[in-house]
Amino acid sequence: MIRRILGKRFYCLPDQSAPDRDIAALEKRRCNAIIARLCRFERGIDAFAGVGVSARYWSACTKELYLVENRAVALRLLKRNLPAIARHRCRVHLVPGTAREFLEQAASQGSC
Repeated sequence: MIRRILGKRFYCLPDQSAPDRDIAALEKRRCNAIIARLCRFERGIDAFAGVGVSARYWSACTKELYLVENRAVALRLLKRNLPAIARHRCRVHLVPGTAREFLEQAASQGSC
């Protein structure tokens, strides 16, 4: 399933709520757009990245973005969506695994 997010094509999962039709998803996108327009961050973490819809917004306001996803099917689509997520001022890292694993590892290495 393909959807357009901020003018870019995104490969989506059929079980995912439609990011362009579901009211909660639309509200989340509006909030993401406001934050991305008004804020700047050194690092960002999308702890449940899914296929990367939110990452498209976050890549506009972070210098370094970590996309954490545990589901293999979502991770495959997330990799396919990287060209739509990437921006020249943001370094994107794909992190296979759970948010907890990522945060525990980062904390043990003193990375956060």
